Amino acid sequence: MVKDFNSSGKMTIDNNFMSTCDVPYIAMNNIVEGQNPYTGKKITLPENKLPYTLYRTKFRIAEQGEYNFAITEGFVVKNRDIFNLKNWRRID
Repeated sequence: MVKDFNSSGKMTIDNNFMSTCDVPYIAMNNIVEGQNPYTGKKITLPENKLPYTLYRTKFRIAEQGEYNFAITEGFVVKNRDIFNLKNWRRID
């Protein structure tokens, strides 16, 4: 959930596609300009996130490898309508 400072009124639902990668930008927008500590690049909101690749992993850290994640399945979503199953493709 996202609420802009000084906003009021009824809560609304926005079905625009977003991922957890959007959170740093949303959290810092209009407050502070930040940079990715690993790349040194400015944190921005990507203009085009699609096609978007996502992976499912085991939740428990003890079930992961020492230096990598055990991926159980992967998917690519090709456009913003994430509610249409035809826009999803399973990958190996």
